[in-house]
Amino acid sequence: MNIEWLEIIKQTFLVSGFVLFMMLIIEYINVRTKEKWSKPLQRSRWLQLIIAVVLGVMPGCAGIFATVSLFTHNIIIFASLLGGAVAAVGDEAFIMLTLIPSTAIKILVLTFIIGIVSGVIYNLFFKSKPLPKFEKHLLVHGDDCCAKGPHEHHAHVHEKKYGFTFARSMFLSILVLIIFSQFAQLKQTPSESLFSPETLIFILMGLVAMFIIITVPEHFLMEHLWGHVIKKHFLRLFLWTLGALLLIAVFSEYFQVG
Repeated sequence: MNIEWLEIIKQTFLVSGFVLFMMLIIEYINVRTKEKWSKPLQRSRWLQLIIAVVLGVMPGCAGIFATVSLFTHNIIIFASLLGGAVAAVGDEAFIMLTLIPSTAIKILVLTFIIGIVSGVIYNLFFKSKPLPKFEKHLLVHGDDCCAKGPHEHHAHVHEKKYGFTFARSMFLSILVLIIFSQFAQLKQTPSESLFSPETLIFILMGLVAMFIIITVPEHFLMEHLWGHVIKKHFLRLFLWTLGALLLIAVFSEYFQVG
C-alpha cells in the first residue's frame, strides 16, 4: 500500500494548526475585550449568518475554520455554521480566481446566496440553541491582566510573569515546529511551490499567534492556551484529522474517485 505518510502528517499539522491559531486568536480577542466583541453577534442571528457565510465564502480554509471556532465557543448558532459550511469553497477558490476570474466571482456570489438561504431555511424548521457542552468555553478570569482596563490591584501579581519563562519558550517551540512542518518534503518538482496561498495564510496566522504568546502574561498561557486550547482540543483535533486523512488515503488506494 503506497501511503504518503509525510504528506498526511503535513496536512494534519496544517489543518490542526489552522484551528489552533484561530482558537488562540479568538481567546485573545475575547480576553482583551472582556467578551464585548461577541455580544452583537450573539444577539443578532442575521448578523451571525452573514458573517459566517462571508467567512465561509472567503478563498482558503481559514474562514471556515474561524466559523467552526465561533460555533464551538457558542458565539454563533448551528444555522450560521451550516450557512458558512454550505458557502465554503476552500482552496479551490484560489485556482478558480486565477484561471477563470469572472466565472469564479459568479460562483462565489451564488454560493454566498445559497449559504444565506440554507441558514434561513434551517432557522425556519429547527430552533438553534447554544449547545450546553460549549456554554463555559470562553472564560475571562479575574487575573486576565492582558484584558483592557485598569488592573492596579493585580499588577504586583503579574509584574514578574512576563518574559521568556520555560512555559513561554515551550509554547514558542511548539509553534515554530508546527509552522516549519509545512516545509518538510522528500522531493519537490519544479512546478511545486513551498509558498502556496494556504501556506502563506498559515504562516501569517502563525506569526500572529507567536505575537500573542510573546506578549501575554503567564496566566493567559497556562489557563487559556494550555488549559483550554491545547489540553482540551488540540490533541483530539490532531488525532481526528490524522485518522480522517489516513482513511481517505486508504480509500483512494482501492477506489479511483477521480
